[in-house]
Amino acid sequence: MSEEPANERTCFRRLRLTPLRDLVRGRLTGRLDLDAVIAAAELPASLSQVVRDVIRRTRLFRLEKIAVAQELAGHFRDGLDQGVSPGELARDFGDPVLAARLIRRAKRRNRPLAWRATVRSLQAAWGLFGIVIVLYGIAALRFFAGSPNPSVDFLSQINAATLAAPTADRAWPEYRAAILALKRPPELSYRRTPRPGEPGWEVVEKYLAGSHVALEHIRAGAARPVLGYEIGFAIAARDVELWPGQAGIVVPANNQIMFGILLPHLGEMRRLTMLMVDDARRAAARGEPDTALADIETVLSMSGQVLESGFILNDLVALSMFTRCIDVVGELLHEYPDLFSDEQLTTLAHRLGGLAGGAPMRVSMEGERVSFADLVQHSYTDNGRGDGHLTWDGLKLWTLLRGTVKPTDPVMMAAGPVVGAFGASRAELVNKYDRLLAMVLTDATVPLWKRGRSSVDVEIERIQSSFTETVKFLPIALLMPAMSKVSINAEMLTQRRDAALVVIALHLYRRHHGAWPSELATLVPLFLPDVPPDRFDGGPIKYILRGGEPVLYVVGTDRDDDHGRRPPPPAHAESAMVWLPLEELAQAVSGTVPHHTVSDGDWVLWPPAAPEPLGPPDPDNAAPIYTFARHGS
Repeated sequence: MSEEPANERTCFRRLRLTPLRDLVRGRLTGRLDLDAVIAAAELPASLSQVVRDVIRRTRLFRLEKIAVAQELAGHFRDGLDQGVSPGELARDFGDPVLAARLIRRAKRRNRPLAWRATVRSLQAAWGLFGIVIVLYGIAALRFFAGSPNPSVDFLSQINAATLAAPTADRAWPEYRAAILALKRPPELSYRRTPRPGEPGWEVVEKYLAGSHVALEHIRAGAARPVLGYEIGFAIAARDVELWPGQAGIVVPANNQIMFGILLPHLGEMRRLTMLMVDDARRAAARGEPDTALADIETVLSMSGQVLESGFILNDLVALSMFTRCIDVVGELLHEYPDLFSDEQLTTLAHRLGGLAGGAPMRVSMEGERVSFADLVQHSYTDNGRGDGHLTWDGLKLWTLLRGTVKPTDPVMMAAGPVVGAFGASRAELVNKYDRLLAMVLTDATVPLWKRGRSSVDVEIERIQSSFTETVKFLPIALLMPAMSKVSINAEMLTQRRDAALVVIALHLYRRHHGAWPSELATLVPLFLPDVPPDRFDGGPIKYILRGGEPVLYVVGTDRDDDHGRRPPPPAHAESAMVWLPLEELAQAVSGTVPHHTVSDGDWVLWPPAAPEPLGPPDPDNAAPIYTFARHGS
């Protein structure tokens, strides 16, 4: 009963000591049995131990060890057969450690070239990996140990002008009083505020009539030289009742950067603009030109106050306010051509012509430059010479502003030292941003019809298309907005302003001559200094008489003169107001850029297009007009 288990053990041992190559061939050789090789030589115990010690120290492959064992055992067996004593054989053999080292070197040298090349490659890879780990450790220590040291209080610098202005020169206290004086607006179920003569206008008119105190505060505020709103990272105590929902927002001290300032007043200024525009409509419908003109001038002043800060968001809001004002001027001149006297029209023309001194509208990027400089000083160390390296605090700020990755994301933490090592230094980043900002400002001075693709957009796309460049200039790739679009919006506003001046001149000409002019050149110089350009093609703004009525237009997006025809349905009239560089326009027309659609038609500046339908009343979706924050918007 004991024989079968012994046989099983013997079979298992032979299986375990058989090379894989033999097993594949179906042979159970057991030729890796070192004990059997030594035993077959019938060596004394001392020499057998020498063989075992040498084999163990060679650290060779198993088959190589068997071959060495056979050679050593054969060597010692030959010596014994010649009558040499075991002691003499062991003494003549020498140090087993040295022998094992020499044998290992010889055997490794005889291995195949492919194997040796693979081993060398792996050794090099492991060595390189070790170097990378060491360098990563150094970079991580530098990255996580560094800390920014903000030294410039940009917020105080920006607020300095506001605080330096006397209280009597600040408009915001009047606007605050106006908002507080306004009652909750009426709820209307239409998609837009009704206009005179439309269903629901009586509700709007009643609300405006009951808001006369607020309207006077707004007009008083517009007469002040500066807006006077002190920006910050929290709502000022005096403004808490305007925005109680934001009053509890507390920004941690280490996150107080200019990109994180609160600007809730901008939304209120837009809503106050809507209020004044509708009041101008109300005054016009009631035959009150003085009030309508005062409302228009109020919005123009409010827009200029918002524009003063230099932040892109302020610029966009101000341009939107200017646009609403100019649009309502065109609307009133169309709906009520005899509302204003010649003197009032002249006053209005001077007021509109005074925007940007009659030159193309421009926006300031100073607020953006300051905001970026503030982000840099909260992100980088400072060596005292305008340079430094990125820190963990800085990378967390960038991801917070981006909002797509949590600052505690393990992947981001692991990537941080790499970004810090290969990213731009403080000086490199600032220089790059300053160059891009200079490009923006240079592009903005080029008339729209002479522009190609924005050089800034091209550079940003180049950075974003390259992984190494994106890592190097990560905050620019993540945070720098499409600044070129702001100057394009300013050009569009310039076109609207110029058109409004032409429309005023047309009305003055008609009043003096009893008919519309046959061409715009007739207006120069008595009613118009010169004919303004079509900012899409550089020629003069276009003018025709259709059915005895004037049509003022520019060629618009497609650069094709369609003789004052708006884009046909289903395209909206606004589709002709999109400016594309000629190369992008060609791609859009050919369909190679599917997200751009080009409608066939002109941008008709005057007469204004019919307003979009109010839509059927829907009480379930009723929303208050002029939704000021304190009323729950």
